[in-house]
Amino acid sequence: KASKPELWASLSVATDAFFGRGVYATRFEPGCFGTRSAILMNNYRGMIHKNRTLLHDWGYKADYCIPIQVCRSSVFDVQKEATPEMHGPGRNKDGDPIDVDRDVW
Repeated sequence: KASKPELWASLSVATDAFFGRGVYATRFEPGCFGTRSAILMNNYRGMIHKNRTLLHDWGYKADYCIPIQVCRSSVFDVQKEATPEMHGPGRNKDGDPIDVDRDVW
């Protein structure tokens, strides 16, 4: 029997939800990034800067692309809009600026 697919959300604001609770995505398809490393840097830049081995260890996190169709009113472009946990647009939950070349929704 096939198992049901699950979409995991970042729920722990203390450890993995830098912009608030929810599912993180990008509006770009993988080919726009050019490399698997570029995808990882877009999605996990802060954590990779703290621990460079994650770029290698987390390569599997860029193995697949799961398209998600969502109403625009249900998403935040964290560069331009703040989630309830953020310190304003373009700043994460700790108040640190988000690199302008990142695309995180």
